[in-house]
Amino acid sequence: MLKGARTFGSDLAGETVTPTAAALLKATGARFEPPPEFRLLATGYGAGTRALPDRPNVAVVHLGETADTGHRELVVLETNLDDVTGEVLGHAVGALLAAGALDAWVTPATMKKGRPAHVLHVLAEPAHAAGLGDLMLAETGSLGLREYRVRRTALERKTETVDVHGIPVRRKRGPHGAKPEHDDVVAAARELGLPARVVATIAAGR
Repeated sequence: MLKGARTFGSDLAGETVTPTAAALLKATGARFEPPPEFRLLATGYGAGTRALPDRPNVAVVHLGETADTGHRELVVLETNLDDVTGEVLGHAVGALLAAGALDAWVTPATMKKGRPAHVLHVLAEPAHAAGLGDLMLAETGSLGLREYRVRRTALERKTETVDVHGIPVRRKRGPHGAKPEHDDVVAAARELGLPARVVATIAAGR
């Protein structure tokens, strides 16, 4: 039930998390990471019956609303690959996205002795990093990976639908412009008999 939880050692004898508490954390979808910035609404305390020699046996729970700052603490996973084909790389990216990665991409690299290679990157929620890391290793056959935390800033955006010669095309609009959804552009281009770049230009409103 606690797979993926962040743990640390303690000199306290006995269990520090009961099976009931672990089940509650699992059922509520708890993430084992530092809390985000939030506005405190209420605080609750629960005291256990077990007497500890050096600390109170009290659990504290905070209820709050997360602040809409656009910042999120995420994890990047990376592995260097010099022995896989382009087909394997393409499949790995698709499999990782389907498994819940927020983003996945490949960059070219030159390794020792001048060997051409690629670096497979994955952007993930901290709670999903362990599973996605296992998938990266299984799909590529790599013997290891790197993991580090990053802070992502995401601007506000909304999805709207525009009409391109009678065919609806979704586009994502942010503070500095709009970009049509590629799948919609390709489908509209095929139906209209137009180049995809022409449909994209019309849908973007340029």
